[in-house]
Amino acid sequence: MPELPEVEFMRRVLVTLKSPDDKRESHRLRIERVKDNPPKNFLSDAEIDALNDNCTVVDVTRKGKLLCMELECFEPIDVTTTKDEEETTTKTKHVYLFLHMAMTGRIASPSSIPNLEELKETTEYPLPNTYLTFNLVDKTSGDVLAEASFSDPRKFGHVVLDVNQDRFEELAPDALLEMKGDALEEILNKLTEQSKPIKALLLDQKRAVSGVGNWIADEVAFQCELHPEQKNLSREEAQKLVDTLSSILETAVACYGDKEEFPRDWMFNYRWEKKRAQAKDSKGRQITFIKSGGRTSAIVASIQKEQGRSRKAAKKTKADSTTKDDEGATSTKKRKPAAAKKEEVQDEDKQKSSTSKKKRAAKNVVKTEEAKDSEKERVIDTKKQKTADDEKETKNTGAASKRKKADSNTTDKEAEAESKKDPKKKAARKEKEEKESVSNEERPRRYPRRSTRARG
Repeated sequence: MPELPEVEFMRRVLVTLKSPDDKRESHRLRIERVKDNPPKNFLSDAEIDALNDNCTVVDVTRKGKLLCMELECFEPIDVTTTKDEEETTTKTKHVYLFLHMAMTGRIASPSSIPNLEELKETTEYPLPNTYLTFNLVDKTSGDVLAEASFSDPRKFGHVVLDVNQDRFEELAPDALLEMKGDALEEILNKLTEQSKPIKALLLDQKRAVSGVGNWIADEVAFQCELHPEQKNLSREEAQKLVDTLSSILETAVACYGDKEEFPRDWMFNYRWEKKRAQAKDSKGRQITFIKSGGRTSAIVASIQKEQGRSRKAAKKTKADSTTKDDEGATSTKKRKPAAAKKEEVQDEDKQKSSTSKKKRAAKNVVKTEEAKDSEKERVIDTKKQKTADDEKETKNTGAASKRKKADSNTTDKEAEAESKKDPKKKAARKEKEEKESVSNEERPRRYPRRSTRARG
């Protein structure tokens, strides 16, 4: 599909049909149909007859990919236009002939034949599938001073007549001629305010800019290292994209007569490789092909990576950029409402943060007090348990002592009873006790074993 550089080249071919101001009376534009069955949107036979040898070319202009020939007729002609499904016929001398190339349309001349990558190269004139020819003729001599033709193999293009240039108003700003002033600001806003993939946004002729087609969109994305599916551009990214686009278009238009003059590091020079698997850029990096914006897109995936980013984040980046740009002005003047609002939001965030810290501190104090109370209760329970254990041990010790004493008394009584019955046994018993007494005095003193029960 012809893009802005190609269409600008075609505009310059048509400009050769323009009559000098002092020669308009003697010059005529001869328009002839060459082939039957033209594209659907095409001049009628009646319109061709009305224009033929009855007008001169005043100017040839372009917006985006749309061309316009401004014609001045010597005799008024009837022009029928359709708007909102209503047809209107106007008789006028001043008319506009719009030409759109669509997929394969071309404007050529014997000395200037534009090349399209989609079509086979040819130097034959007129080109195959030519439907219309334009000849600038000298009325007096009948000599042909300049000529051009319109061809379209696939017949998607159109050539229509109108009474005004309203068709230009439907298009976004021209990507080459209107990248400045208010139009530039509008373009930047369109690029940053819409969450649409950047390539689809560039291909839409009514959205941000007009004139960008498939290979230019890929070239811009490549040079800006943006993935064609990237959404929500920041202000800095949008500005870089606009600057890069302007540079590419200016270079392409200047070199279009010879595409060999395109810079060697451009993606354009490598994207047409027949064996796509072997396509590499000027630095040897692999070129891959994906679908984006409904078209085949050539990218270098190693440097063109899609960044996940929300629209809110992009807006924040844009706001930060705007604040930096206006920093000098706001230091001496009253801050703009947007900046004031931003500071107010920041103050609210700080206040909320401070309140949250205080609440967390209060919660920590409560938790500390609860921990202390829990520790006190544990200590008290431990002391109570220890006291109960001591009392139990004391009771057990007393009971054992009583049992031992009772056993001792019983033994003494039994011994005394036996001694009364048998004096010899009494004497022997006494002697045994004396020996045991002496033996105990010689033994080292043994202390009672301490309790190893855990305390507390």
